[in-house]
Amino acid sequence: MAVAALLAFSYLVFGLAISVVEPEEEASLQVNKELEAPQFSVSPGFYKEEFRLTLASPAPGGQIYYTTDGSTPTEESTLYEEPIRIRNRENDPNILSEIPTSPVWLSPLNRVFKGTLVKAIAVADKKQSKEKAGTFFVHEKGRQRYSLPVVSLIVEPDDLFGYRKGIYVMGATRDDKDFYLRNETNLTKVKWHRYPANYIRRGTDWERPVQITYFESGGNTGFSETAGIRINGNATRANTQKSLRLIFDESYGNASLQYDVFKKVPHLQPSAVLLKGFGQDQTRALFRDNLMQALIGEADVKVNKFAFKTVVLFINAEYWGVFSLQERPDAENIALKYQLPGDSITLLENKIQLSAGMPKEEEGYVKLREFIQSHDLSDIQNYTHVTEQLDVDNLIDYLIAEMYAANTDWPDTNFHFWRYKIQAISSGVSTLYRDGRWRWLLVDLDLGFGEGKYTANMVDHVLNSGTLGPLLKELLENADFRKKFFSRFEYHLNSTFETKRVLAKVDELEATFKPEMAEHIARWRTLDSYQDWEKQVEVLREFARKRPAYLRKELEELKQLYKVE
Repeated sequence: MAVAALLAFSYLVFGLAISVVEPEEEASLQVNKELEAPQFSVSPGFYKEEFRLTLASPAPGGQIYYTTDGSTPTEESTLYEEPIRIRNRENDPNILSEIPTSPVWLSPLNRVFKGTLVKAIAVADKKQSKEKAGTFFVHEKGRQRYSLPVVSLIVEPDDLFGYRKGIYVMGATRDDKDFYLRNETNLTKVKWHRYPANYIRRGTDWERPVQITYFESGGNTGFSETAGIRINGNATRANTQKSLRLIFDESYGNASLQYDVFKKVPHLQPSAVLLKGFGQDQTRALFRDNLMQALIGEADVKVNKFAFKTVVLFINAEYWGVFSLQERPDAENIALKYQLPGDSITLLENKIQLSAGMPKEEEGYVKLREFIQSHDLSDIQNYTHVTEQLDVDNLIDYLIAEMYAANTDWPDTNFHFWRYKIQAISSGVSTLYRDGRWRWLLVDLDLGFGEGKYTANMVDHVLNSGTLGPLLKELLENADFRKKFFSRFEYHLNSTFETKRVLAKVDELEATFKPEMAEHIARWRTLDSYQDWEKQVEVLREFARKRPAYLRKELEELKQLYKVE
């Protein structure tokens, strides 16, 4: 079905008539694995001059059918009879980028940059080949059009933007009165980011197939994989620029990402990665979370760290802005990073909610917390019992990082911790991370480093929290813990979060984003202007300069409370 069909059916959202695509009928031909897909004369990527793309069928006498709008080619599609013109399309009308994706969506300020998407099949002897797809970009700068790696997603338009099944739009869920009744939703009491919508749906029913092509900086080298795609996040699902989860599974192709996108040693092969749309930071500097991961990733910090890479994203050849491609903090990735069995992780979130593991596996932590609250931890035996069940060094560094960043969207939310649940350890296998102790993950600091928040009293904030307050209060009763906590805090303020070091990392990340920000802002309009973004980055610098002094004041007050010299 042509992309123009996106405008063929209208439904009322935000008071506007928005295009939809009705589901396609099942193709009459069956895919034959032995029939090879068409061959492209030119590899997908960026080119400086327009050219003609030749398609060839490996089957003698086979015919080729193709589309250029992202829809699945069938015998009803265009019959390939002559080479396809691949040209500069930056001035062509916007299509997908004009579809509202949120109650606060704004249309792009101008025509976004576009490429040409070609999807083709070969047909011979009443049999159909697998699909061949690629995105081609033409611009006078070629691959230098973008300074960052580029990720190109190819997906059936209806799967993202269709009224009934589109996961990126408000869609039918917004108009489903029964959904409102089932979930007791009262729009007069619900904020805009909690409105019922297709994009709040979760699970495999709301996963769609996608082809991912990755182009390294400065060239067309990279990888191409098929995977599943879902909307990721909680409240940020309602953002205009949504975060996406890419899921690798044998049902699509490979069970993990084979390409070493993060350039890590050893090379890890995650089963899922995120294309993060910067969450609550997308109206500000965009890279707060990346800033903290970068700071701890290059320092002596005993907290689980997650790699990231800033990229430019295209969906069906239309520019979709700047995103952070990053490791997902899930149980599978934790197991992979620390070479643990895939089913060996218990992962808890927020108020002891089981995120991964078997039912009732959260009870171990509940019992530990009850022990801590009912026993005197100044007693060495009680304290030793606790340290055997949680990694004190990990917890202290985790607390310091979050408290330094003044992340007020924590710890009653964005609170993730895990343990290795298999007690038997094979001889000769390292016991690191296999000791069954609880450890914490540093995730989602989009609301850290805030304007004016360098004065935030995070010591009080943590002590008054329901998740960490009781734990920290009792641990501070122990002299050994206090000594380690205050000593470690001073160490990090003098090294990890030393002002010049933080400023240098802000400068580095700003330089990464800077060449792409004007185009990104015009696409999403979550910031007023490029100058507004520069002001938001300056907020990070002010924070780096002023935060340490306020933290030291908080620590002195805490020392006085516990009579620490």
